[in-house]
Amino acid sequence: MSSKKTFLLVLLFATPQFLSAMNPGSRSAAAQEAKEESYFGVPQKELEDVFESAPARAQRIVKHLKNPLYFADPNRRSAFFIGVPGTGKTTMAKAIAYKAGWDCISRDSSSFAGAHRRATAVALNSYFKEVQDILDAKDENGRPEENKIVVVIDGVNELLDRTHSKHHDTDTTSKALIAFIDGQRGNERFFFIGTMNDCTKIPEQVKSRMLGKLIEFTVAQSNSAREKILRSKLLNHSTQFLPECDANFLHAFLQKCNNWSGREFEQFSFMAIRIFRVEEEIMRAPGAADEHSSLIQIGQRHLEGAYHEIENIKKFCKLGHQEETPEEQSERHFVQQQRNHVEQQAMSERHHKEQQATIKRQFYISQATAKIHFNMQQESQKDQFDSQQKLAKEHYRGLQIFQKAQFDAQQALSARQFAQQQTAHLWMPR
Repeated sequence: MSSKKTFLLVLLFATPQFLSAMNPGSRSAAAQEAKEESYFGVPQKELEDVFESAPARAQRIVKHLKNPLYFADPNRRSAFFIGVPGTGKTTMAKAIAYKAGWDCISRDSSSFAGAHRRATAVALNSYFKEVQDILDAKDENGRPEENKIVVVIDGVNELLDRTHSKHHDTDTTSKALIAFIDGQRGNERFFFIGTMNDCTKIPEQVKSRMLGKLIEFTVAQSNSAREKILRSKLLNHSTQFLPECDANFLHAFLQKCNNWSGREFEQFSFMAIRIFRVEEEIMRAPGAADEHSSLIQIGQRHLEGAYHEIENIKKFCKLGHQEETPEEQSERHFVQQQRNHVEQQAMSERHHKEQQATIKRQFYISQATAKIHFNMQQESQKDQFDSQQKLAKEHYRGLQIFQKAQFDAQQALSARQFAQQQTAHLWMPR
C-alpha cells in the first residue's frame, strides 16, 4: 500500500464523521464543546451571556470604541468596573473587546507586585512600555499596523491601597498609572479598563479621575436575570432540565439565590452535574460497564443538593464576610479597649486580694513560728534550769559527804591524839 493511500485511510478514520457513524450515540460533550470558539481564554457563549447581563453603561463602551465621537469626547479612553467578586467584571472587559473586534491584553495586579520599594511602579512602567510597543508596531513594509487594544488590569485597587507595606510606594505607582492613561488621551486605538472590588482606599488623585468612569457591577437583582445566568452556566447541548424543573419550581428555587454572583452560579452548576454523575454511578448495576450518559438531565434533587452543598461551603469558608469599615474597626477597637480595661481592673483586684491573702498567710505563719520558737525556748530553759538544779543538788551532796568525811577524820585524829596523851601521862614517872 502506498504512503498516499495510508495517509487517506488514516485521515478517514480520524474524522469525527467516521467516529460518529461507527457509534452515533456516543458523541461526547467534550468533542462538541471543542468546536466552540474562545476569545481571550473565554468561550464565545460566555462572553455573549456576560455582555447581555452587564450594566448598560458598560455595554455602551463598545459603541464608543467603534465611534470615538459617541460620547462627544474621544479623549475618554478608560473605565473602571467595581463590584463584589464573581459579578463578571473581568469577563465583561474581555467581552467589550470581543464585541468591538479589538485585541485584549489582560493582567492581574498581583503580577506587578515587587519585593522592593518602587518595584511595583517599575514593573507597571515596563508593562505599559510593552503595550506602547504594540500600539506603535509596524509591518515589514514600515507601515503602522493600527493595532486596537483593550488593556485590562484585574484588581487595580490592589496596586494602590497597600499603604501598610514598607516595600510599596503607592504614590509612585499611582503616578505611573495616571501618566500612562493620560498619555493615551485621544488615542482611538487604545482603551483601559481597571476592575476592583473596593475603591475606598485608593489615592485621591486616582479617585478624582474615576468620576464619570466608574461602573458598578452587582449581583442579579431579579429572578429572570438569575434564571438567565443559571441557564447560561448549566445548560448546553449535553445538559438539560427535567420537566419537573418548570417555571414555578425555578422561580421558588432562585428566590433562595438572591445574593449569588455569576461565579457562584458557575460553581453551583458544576456541583449539580457532579451530583448527577455520582447518582449515575450508584444506580449502575454491579458488573456493568463503566459508561456515562452523554445527556445530563438535571432534576430538582440535583439542584437542591447542589444548593445545600454550596451554602455549607460558603458558611465554612465565611464567604460573603465583609471587611470592616473604618468606623466599624474604630468601634471594635473601642469595645476591645473597654473590655481590656475591665479585664485589667478585675486582674488588679484579683492580684490585690491574692497579695492580702499572702500577707495574712505569712502573718499567721510568723505567729505560729514565733509561738513554736517561744515554747521551744521555754522548754529549753526549763530543761536547762532542771539540769542546773540537779547538778547543784549533786554538788551539794558531794560537798556534804566530803565535809562529813573530813570531820570524821578530824574526830578520829583528835581521839587518837587524846589517846596518845593519856597513854603518855600514865607512863610518866612520878
